[in-house]
Amino acid sequence: PALCPELGDATFTASVRGLSPDAETADLVLAHKRCHDRLIADGIDLTKYNTDATVADMEALRTALGFERWKVYGISYGTAVGLAYLRDHADRINALVLDSVYALDSPPASNVVAHMMGSLGKLSAACTANPACRARFGDVQALFQKALADLIREPLQVPSLDATADWTEAVKISPSAFLAVIHQLLYDRDAYPLIPYVIDRVAARDGEVFALLVDEFRGRANSITHGQYAAVECYERFPFDSRYAYEKASAQWPLVRDHMTLIVRHFDICGNWSAKARAPMRMQERTTVPTLVLGAWWDPITPAATSKRVAEEIGAHYVELPFHGHGVRSDKTCGAPMIRTFLDRPDKAPDASCTRQKKPPAFATGI
Repeated sequence: PALCPELGDATFTASVRGLSPDAETADLVLAHKRCHDRLIADGIDLTKYNTDATVADMEALRTALGFERWKVYGISYGTAVGLAYLRDHADRINALVLDSVYALDSPPASNVVAHMMGSLGKLSAACTANPACRARFGDVQALFQKALADLIREPLQVPSLDATADWTEAVKISPSAFLAVIHQLLYDRDAYPLIPYVIDRVAARDGEVFALLVDEFRGRANSITHGQYAAVECYERFPFDSRYAYEKASAQWPLVRDHMTLIVRHFDICGNWSAKARAPMRMQERTTVPTLVLGAWWDPITPAATSKRVAEEIGAHYVELPFHGHGVRSDKTCGAPMIRTFLDRPDKAPDASCTRQKKPPAFATGI
């Protein structure tokens, strides 16, 4: 069962009230503490929510199904599970695909701003290289900084939502909410054409575009299992990351650093979480298991550099998909077919020629 499903709406509500980063974080620290305390009172052993426990469940499932060996695919956090399973049960894997790698030694929060701004910088460069996009929006990174600075001075009121919307209460876009929206849009290749336009509208103090996004982002907030996320990350990663490391890695972007609450708030949330690992997770060394690692140029959360590093460390095939975000399998013309082909024939090196056919997004200049 999901742990504390109410945290989805709590997270969304805190983000659309125009709160300061400290006030928003305080609301969610309290909501997570109530969740934690209720779980403890109900007798839930929070030390059982971690990657090693998931690996043990996988192995129990394999045994129950009667498979001697099987093929394993992991995406995002699933790649951490895949790496841990490879480390502990390599003899049970016929083939392994790791898509957008969250390495076992990756910090959970200290690089979140650097990774996001790296992704936005690449998208901005693509807009600059596109005559129509450049003429309409100019420097997208500069526009982004203007929009953020204006929101810091005053949050943006979103016009009244349509009565048919799922969420009809007043919405104010704070700097942290704006950062969360852009961060989430950067995950999705299909959203790339609209990102310069969304930033432009916020910079112009036009909240209408957010009226169109409210229900989608409420749905995204509720699609994440926040209780499980806190249980796992507070146990095995946040004890080995720090605000000092976050401040240092984010120093180049002070406005973003000071107003990013997404993920970063877990430094405070995890302070109230009782279950903590004693040591960081151990990485897998080189393997003879046929393994394909996939990364994407514009991934804002598990950057291609991490996927490439892990591929080199374990001796895997590595393929990088241009102009794409988080999760290479969502690319139906190159990424997904490559995964299927490798799992069918792991003895053959992947054919990455399709990556050369990828083009930059066609940016929208209006809607």
